Amino acid sequence: CGLTALTASLLQGADAHLQAAALAPAPDAVRPPPDPVKAWDPLGITSADRPLKRFWNLRQVLAPRVPLPDLEAAHGRLAMLAVVGAKAPPFETIKAATVVDPRDGSVGSPLEGLEGRRAVVVLLPQLGEFDSAEFCEQLVAVDEDLDAAGLSLRVVGIGNAEAAQRFSRFSGLSLDKLRVDPDATLHRALGLHAGPDWDVPSWVPNKVLTALLAGLPGGGSVKDLSLEELRPVGRAWFNYLLMCAGIGAPGTLPEILRGYFGDKSAPERLAPDAVVTAGFVEIGPGVGPVKIGPLKYTQSWGAEAGYQRPVELATVRLRSMVEVLGNWDGYVSNPEAIAQRGGTYIFDVNGDVLYEYGHRGVLTYSQTMSRPLTFLAPFIGARALNPLGLGDNSVSKVGGASKVAEPSNTKVGTA
Repeated sequence: CGLTALTASLLQGADAHLQAAALAPAPDAVRPPPDPVKAWDPLGITSADRPLKRFWNLRQVLAPRVPLPDLEAAHGRLAMLAVVGAKAPPFETIKAATVVDPRDGSVGSPLEGLEGRRAVVVLLPQLGEFDSAEFCEQLVAVDEDLDAAGLSLRVVGIGNAEAAQRFSRFSGLSLDKLRVDPDATLHRALGLHAGPDWDVPSWVPNKVLTALLAGLPGGGSVKDLSLEELRPVGRAWFNYLLMCAGIGAPGTLPEILRGYFGDKSAPERLAPDAVVTAGFVEIGPGVGPVKIGPLKYTQSWGAEAGYQRPVELATVRLRSMVEVLGNWDGYVSNPEAIAQRGGTYIFDVNGDVLYEYGHRGVLTYSQTMSRPLTFLAPFIGARALNPLGLGDNSVSKVGGASKVAEPSNTKVGTA
């Protein structure tokens, strides 16, 4: 109780100093108009500022709920950020990072070779994941369009050089555009999402945790983990599975359902001659014929075209799952990073952010999942809306050309 009272007193004193500082405007400063986005978040807290967020929550619990003044105008926020560590601009963080070039194993900046050009920088989660395969299938399809628009593409995935080479063969993404970060160090430096940030309950015995992990992909190597490695791997899987259940992952469950029920607003996703095989299950050519062992049938929507048909996207994901599960150890070299999500950035020649999006969960690698590359429409036009060039009835036509809706340059929170 004495510690609680002392903490509350100190926090109240800090509030008083901050309010006093706010009363004196900074010299030669012009107070900006109120920002409605900050109305709910006076400190401008983001998911990357977790220490600051926890400080704010503690202050609210232990001290009176006094409205916080405009710290930005009074330079109070800058002082607080100096205490917890200000977040560097994304371009500087990415430029200063070191990643592996899978072509020769050399180490360098993710932006090496992109100097003087606008750049699309995509950070993927584990290379052996649905998000990575789906996203890159579409990025590969617009590679020439990006080049014609003066945009260089650089993709950084979590994995090692072996995983990058395997992923390149599967996705078609050229190795000269691909780099790997074995431990997701860059992802963490950028404050990208990694699930709800829950720990495995301490009351779960190590033997039980080992048995649970043994039933997951890559479980055969769990017995080789030390006690120091067991809990971090368990924590990563726990957060990943929570995201799959929609916890700490807004948009994941609707996207899973969209894969099964179809989407009238999205183009087709499976080529008419594509065949997907998973064990004794065979789907294709296209979305009509299905063979399950000796049983054969044709899906009722098999003759329909021009939109994403039911189970069509789920079939694409099945194809990725077969590839990954069959080569798990080749793709996933660090299971402690299994929950780490990615992010997408577009930089101009000076390193200023033109577009930024932090992936919010599993299968949420775009703000517009029905048309994941819509953020590129201002640069490459209608190609961004249907990069695979498959059937598409829903794109409106204006004067014979596809109408492109520009996405907003919005920073999407990842908390």
